[in-house]
Amino acid sequence: MIRRFLTQPAAGTRAARGTSATEQRQQVRMMLALQRLAGNAAVTEAIKSPSSAGWAADVIQRVCPPVAESAPAAPTKAPAPAKEKAAAEPKIDSVTVSGLSSLKLESSKKSGQAVALVPDGLATATAGEEVAVLLHLHGKFGEDPKDDASPLNPKALLEMPAQMAAFLQSRPGTRMIAIMPIGETVEVGGKYDTRFGGFSADTLINEVFGKLAGSGQLAKGLKPGGIVISVHSGGGLELGRMFASAGRLPSKEKFRGVFAFESIHKDLTSYQNFVRGKLKDDLAALTTLAESAEGGPDRADKVFRDQADYLQNKGFRFMGFAGYGGYPKAFHALHDDMCAWFTDKEGALRKAAGAHYDAVLNLLWANYQVTDVPGSGHYDVLATKNRNLQQALGTLPPTIGRIAASTAAVPTVQRDDPAAVATKPPAFKKEHYAMSTTPVILVPENAKQGMAEVSVDPATFCAEILTKAKLDPAAWYNSFTSGVSFLGRSIPDPMHIDLATHLQTVEKDLKHRFGGPTEDPQIAGDTLRLSSKEGDFAAARDHPTKASISMHMFGLAIDVNYTANPMLGHGKDEAAVFASAGLLVSGTKAAFSNGMSYKQLSELDQMLTTYFSYLDDDAALEARLAVATDAPWKGLKKGPARVQIQQDLNTATRLWARSDADQVSVIKAGGFLDLTEDLVEGMKMSWGGTEYGDMMHFDLRDQGEGQTIHQQIVSYKTAKEEESQSRWAKAHKG
Repeated sequence: MIRRFLTQPAAGTRAARGTSATEQRQQVRMMLALQRLAGNAAVTEAIKSPSSAGWAADVIQRVCPPVAESAPAAPTKAPAPAKEKAAAEPKIDSVTVSGLSSLKLESSKKSGQAVALVPDGLATATAGEEVAVLLHLHGKFGEDPKDDASPLNPKALLEMPAQMAAFLQSRPGTRMIAIMPIGETVEVGGKYDTRFGGFSADTLINEVFGKLAGSGQLAKGLKPGGIVISVHSGGGLELGRMFASAGRLPSKEKFRGVFAFESIHKDLTSYQNFVRGKLKDDLAALTTLAESAEGGPDRADKVFRDQADYLQNKGFRFMGFAGYGGYPKAFHALHDDMCAWFTDKEGALRKAAGAHYDAVLNLLWANYQVTDVPGSGHYDVLATKNRNLQQALGTLPPTIGRIAASTAAVPTVQRDDPAAVATKPPAFKKEHYAMSTTPVILVPENAKQGMAEVSVDPATFCAEILTKAKLDPAAWYNSFTSGVSFLGRSIPDPMHIDLATHLQTVEKDLKHRFGGPTEDPQIAGDTLRLSSKEGDFAAARDHPTKASISMHMFGLAIDVNYTANPMLGHGKDEAAVFASAGLLVSGTKAAFSNGMSYKQLSELDQMLTTYFSYLDDDAALEARLAVATDAPWKGLKKGPARVQIQQDLNTATRLWARSDADQVSVIKAGGFLDLTEDLVEGMKMSWGGTEYGDMMHFDLRDQGEGQTIHQQIVSYKTAKEEESQSRWAKAHKG
């Protein structure tokens, strides 16, 4: 698992003079879960509190599952175009291109060469169409093509062809090639540098396109489209020199992003200045869209749609990755400088975004991210088990490299077309859903309470409940449907058509609010941080899991973002974890209880996330121990304290059934709640989080037939408890 994050200090609240960097980082963590789960409004309220000491931060954090567990996903706002049939994974050819006059190295042996990764099908493409370009600057070059460090050796491609192929498969209709100039590693003043001959990106790319067209690898007349520069290790030194010479970078209208893989050395300032310049460009574009909009009652919404369209389809992307040696320190410094920019420009961004500030802010943040890569061996940082290049490619605009990208128009519904406006949503195909006939325990035996065991099979008791609700059991279980899509995610489990219809209704509202100018459900789901991981959704169940009788068994419940949203309320061991965490983080015991509001839950989650963060932050842990006044923390050293925190993490993940390594990483990094408040409210369902601690759970117990069914569930359980007592009494007479 990797953690992708960006922090932004609140405007006008710079660190007080004398505040240490460690204290500032700790204050960032204190706001982590609150922003991620409650949104910026909740952070604003927290910032107003005197306890914030004049400094706070918004944080976006997302746990990205390994690609092996989930289809290539856009970690932010750049999903694959919706509603297109999945394409076969393309074959990627590795082609050595020679005789490039734009690549002039000191070593004539290697001068003028590049490796191109070319997907099949481009040789027969139509002239005039655009092809996106990934221009990759490798970090080290062996003297021999057989050297593992030479891009001429397939071993050094770091799974690039496979990662490109998977990305292109996830983006039907997208065309992209990679160009990897062959540079040279030279020693200068006792230090090593990677040189590429001072090429101009546009000149080199055009020359490679010409060579590939001449050899039949590309159709003649294909044009370079959006360009992304990717750099690894020493390749970043060359990029730093390109920053200093604007004529070497791609033209502004084509330059779409930079992927930096452990590439910052002593040139941090050049990276900071470049990123600030791109953020400045984005802010200027957002401001222009706001100032040029015409008036009217829907002006604010129109401005937002235009701004969202810009950020999702035209905004620049900067994605940094680091985990080896001293590279994380440099990338964290870059990350902190991004935060400073957001602090300085909050007023201008608020003015440009208006009422939709929070949404615009999140979209802009998502385009500038730094990723921690634990386990990086430096030479494999493009790959690792997370396939980081593929993750980075997934953040690119959905329009990049699209067929006829320069002329394609976004389809719109004509307002004067009654047939189009009146189009009805597709009907759901009904199917039968069979309940289990294996008896389950509804009331366990309890001698102290005088209760005998009562067991009934789900098929029987669900039918009885439906009958009491004046519903036909056969008709009910013949009215399920499968393959429901919600916000761009396919729900694998069947569900009753009442729930499917409800999801279809709320999706319409959510995609209008969060789906950008085209009201794309996939984009809305990404914006609301809905998981794309397989297994993170559950609907109907034919037997009980935790609750003896649940709305899942009637097809009227759905669990979302399963991994990051466990069920709380597991007794004294869980209570002890929250109490210990609260005492260390804030000096006051914390506790979970049923009926807590979203705000209260997100604050509790924020506290727990901060507590677990001390496992990786000795300075912050020692600072809290120094002011602790209650057991077990008073007088405790950091070693034993870290052991206690780890034990509490182990306890929580065990109680919450999140014990495998990836699940533990999710809980450690984000606590027990990653659902946004917009999603919770937008579902328009009863939320288990505030009802009884089941963070992932939504059901229809508060409306329609679901309300009647739930009432009968309660009555049925009461009747079975009475039956249990009666059985016990009869069995123990005298």
